Amino acid sequence: MKGWRNTIVGTGLVIFGLLLLIDQLTNARLFGRLFLLVLGAGFIAAALANRAPGLTVPGGILSGVGLGSLAMNAFRRGFTGPARGGAFLICLALGWLIIVPTSRAAGESYSWAYVPAVILAAVGIPLLLTALAPSVVAAALKWWPSVLILAGILMLLRRDTN
Repeated sequence: MKGWRNTIVGTGLVIFGLLLLIDQLTNARLFGRLFLLVLGAGFIAAALANRAPGLTVPGGILSGVGLGSLAMNAFRRGFTGPARGGAFLICLALGWLIIVPTSRAAGESYSWAYVPAVILAAVGIPLLLTALAPSVVAAALKWWPSVLILAGILMLLRRDTN
């Protein structure tokens, strides 16, 4: 038990020290931008190194929030609020999504993490598309009932084959 704690703390100190040193030497302000992403990656690395799947949950969430923060900062110019929010939610969904394979690699499958990933993506993708391609969203809103019709037809055809 003590070994994985030393691994987490030691790795964290090295990574944070490197980020702070790079910040001091280059004035790049990387520490603030990468803090959560690196912290999440540290949790995931510790989970994989120590076969501790419980660490993949905070690792995935922190990585998603960190990646989302980077995306919002990158999309600051030229994108509206909904597009930036959509990009953040998509990145957060990716963070939840990464929990599944990393927990499996650490020894236990947390497939329940697909649920928040899908919900966040289902909200984030339309937000991003609304800002980037409003005509596509308008067409999708107009024609979405056709998906229900197609699904119904497929179910009826499948019923006949059984």
